[in-house]
Amino acid sequence: MLDWLVELFNGFGSKLMDVLPHSPFSQFIKQISMNANIGYINWFIPIHTMLIMLNAWLGAIAIYYAYMIIARWIKLLD
Repeated sequence: MLDWLVELFNGFGSKLMDVLPHSPFSQFIKQISMNANIGYINWFIPIHTMLIMLNAWLGAIAIYYAYMIIARWIKLLD
Protein backbone atom coordinates (compact mmCIF):
# COMPACT_ATOMS: atom_id res chain seq x y z
CA MET A 1 0.00 0.00 0.00
CA LEU A 2 2.82 2.36 0.81
CA ASP A 3 4.81 1.41 -2.28
CA TRP A 4 2.58 3.36 -4.67
CA LEU A 5 2.92 6.44 -2.46
CA VAL A 6 6.71 6.14 -2.49
CA GLU A 7 6.65 5.69 -6.27
CA LEU A 8 4.40 8.73 -6.59
CA PHE A 9 6.80 10.89 -4.58
CA ASN A 10 9.81 9.54 -6.48
CA GLY A 11 8.13 10.26 -9.80
CA PHE A 12 7.17 13.75 -8.70
CA GLY A 13 10.71 14.40 -7.44
CA SER A 14 12.31 13.22 -10.66
CA LYS A 15 9.97 15.36 -12.77
CA LEU A 16 10.70 18.34 -10.54
CA MET A 17 14.46 17.82 -10.88
CA ASP A 18 14.07 17.67 -14.67
CA VAL A 19 12.30 21.04 -14.65
CA LEU A 20 14.69 22.83 -12.29
CA PRO A 21 17.94 24.21 -13.73
CA HIS A 22 21.30 22.65 -12.96
CA SER A 23 23.50 24.22 -10.32
CA PRO A 24 25.55 27.17 -11.59
CA PHE A 25 28.19 26.36 -8.97
CA SER A 26 29.00 22.81 -10.11
CA GLN A 27 32.01 23.88 -12.18
CA PHE A 28 33.48 25.75 -9.20
CA ILE A 29 32.91 22.78 -6.90
CA LYS A 30 34.74 20.50 -9.33
CA GLN A 31 37.69 22.92 -9.48
CA ILE A 32 37.89 23.18 -5.70
CA SER A 33 37.62 19.43 -5.16
CA MET A 34 40.57 18.79 -7.49
CA ASN A 35 42.83 21.01 -5.36
CA ALA A 36 45.25 18.90 -3.27
CA ASN A 37 45.61 21.49 -0.51
CA ILE A 38 41.96 21.37 0.56
CA GLY A 39 42.68 18.51 2.98
CA TYR A 40 45.36 20.56 4.73
CA ILE A 41 43.10 23.59 5.00
CA ASN A 42 40.29 21.41 6.31
CA TRP A 43 42.60 20.10 9.04
CA PHE A 44 43.05 23.64 10.44
CA ILE A 45 39.57 24.96 9.65
CA PRO A 46 37.01 22.12 9.82
CA ILE A 47 34.80 23.37 7.00
CA HIS A 48 32.84 20.13 6.70
CA THR A 49 31.92 20.20 10.39
CA MET A 50 31.03 23.88 10.19
CA LEU A 51 28.72 23.21 7.24
CA ILE A 52 26.98 20.41 9.14
CA MET A 53 26.45 22.71 12.12
CA LEU A 54 25.23 25.53 9.87
CA ASN A 55 22.79 23.15 8.19
CA ALA A 56 21.41 22.02 11.57
CA TRP A 57 21.09 25.62 12.76
CA LEU A 58 19.31 26.74 9.59
CA GLY A 59 16.97 23.77 9.86
CA ALA A 60 16.11 24.67 13.45
CA ILE A 61 15.48 28.30 12.52
CA ALA A 62 13.29 27.24 9.58
CA ILE A 63 11.23 24.96 11.83
CA TYR A 64 10.87 27.75 14.39
CA TYR A 65 9.64 30.25 11.81
CA ALA A 66 7.30 27.70 10.24
CA TYR A 67 5.83 27.00 13.69
CA MET A 68 5.41 30.73 14.34
CA ILE A 69 3.63 31.26 11.02
CA ILE A 70 1.30 28.30 11.59
CA ALA A 71 0.62 29.43 15.16
CA ARG A 72 -0.33 32.90 13.94
CA TRP A 73 -2.59 31.43 11.25
CA ILE A 74 -4.54 29.40 13.78
CA LYS A 75 -4.50 32.30 16.26
CA LEU A 76 -2.38 30.70 18.97
CA LEU A 77 -0.25 33.84 19.05
CA ASP A 78 -1.18 37.47 18.64
